[in-house]
Amino acid sequence: MIKLIRSAIGDLRRQPVLGAVSVIGTALAIYLIMMVVMLQSVKVEPFAPESNRDRFLHATYLSITTPNGMWNACHSYPFVRNYMYPLTTPEAVTAYSINSTAGPASVPGAGKATSAEIRTTDHNYWKVFDFTFLSGAPYSEADVNAGLPKAVISESVARRLFGTIDAVGRELMVNYRSHQVAGVVADVSPLATKAFAEVWIPITSIPGWDYNQFTNNLSVTLLAPDPASKEKVRAEFAERMKNIDPDHTVTLLNRPYDQYTETCEELWANCEPDVQTARRNELLVYLVLLLVPAINLAEMTRSRMRRRYSEIGLRRAFGATRGSIMRTIFAENFIVTLFAGIIGLALAFATALIFGANLIASTDWTGVAPAMTISPAALQHWSTFGKALLFCFILNLLCSGLPAWRASRINIVNAITGQIHKS
Repeated sequence: MIKLIRSAIGDLRRQPVLGAVSVIGTALAIYLIMMVVMLQSVKVEPFAPESNRDRFLHATYLSITTPNGMWNACHSYPFVRNYMYPLTTPEAVTAYSINSTAGPASVPGAGKATSAEIRTTDHNYWKVFDFTFLSGAPYSEADVNAGLPKAVISESVARRLFGTIDAVGRELMVNYRSHQVAGVVADVSPLATKAFAEVWIPITSIPGWDYNQFTNNLSVTLLAPDPASKEKVRAEFAERMKNIDPDHTVTLLNRPYDQYTETCEELWANCEPDVQTARRNELLVYLVLLLVPAINLAEMTRSRMRRRYSEIGLRRAFGATRGSIMRTIFAENFIVTLFAGIIGLALAFATALIFGANLIASTDWTGVAPAMTISPAALQHWSTFGKALLFCFILNLLCSGLPAWRASRINIVNAITGQIHKS
């Protein structure tokens, strides 16, 4: 192995321009692939407070036919309480506003309000999502049932408004209504789309929360006991939706969806996400990122091989077989490609380290730009590393396979004299 590494380094030194272009091209290909993989994996990989993504089942929308027609919207809290809380297979069922919304938050008598992302939730929200409480505790089921104006706030909001995270029991104005701080949690990244907010308040603390018995603005997430039991949860969910009443029919559209399906593009509430198209588009992107540089690198490798034909001819003259020459060339190119791949991986990790979630998070739908708290380690996974190494190997096959085969078939005399022909 050491001999092969030295040989590969020697080849790069003899042809520094071609060698540098090959290494840079491969590293750039791996870097781009890594970034695309991170863009995709961050939507489904678990990280706090969405550490249970492999157990999540989402019912974001409700498609229901009533005597007045068909409605496609989110759920109302009365509907969740009457038809989803009774489910026995899920470990927990939570309802929460589909998005956070920017609104004013202030301390009474303390002057100007600050803008914060506000989300309404039920009591089970804190069981499904694993927030880190720095002080206090979440509001309880009794608080939600009573419609008490409690609030859980993020660390950054606590420090902006109170100057400390020890804010439990203090009064907070949220959307110009008085709330009591029940707890303070660590800041949440907007990448956690279901858990993100800066202020969380009970659904029932908002006037008009029960004006409709079926539709409103609430998304629902069911937490399966384990990943293997998700189909059982779906089966019970489907059976429960059949038995609402004779005047109302729910169109399931295969809801609830797992985490990956939930991230696929869904244009309308009455449309099922097209998972096959999403996967096909991902594969197409990977294929383009793989083949375009591979075609260019194959030509670079062929040019490097042509300059080594005399060396190959001498090796053949001293008894080297075609198979051994092909294996050597293949191994050398694999080492170069792997080295370039490691550079690409390092660049991707450095990008995540420097820019963090700001690189891939889009917060255009929010009214503020909260701190990105997801760590770079959460953007890097062994599965991503393995995929990148696999791409390195495929690149090596494409770039060095044919040139190695052609080089092994060079006529010995013509190779030494510089007159290249196949034998």
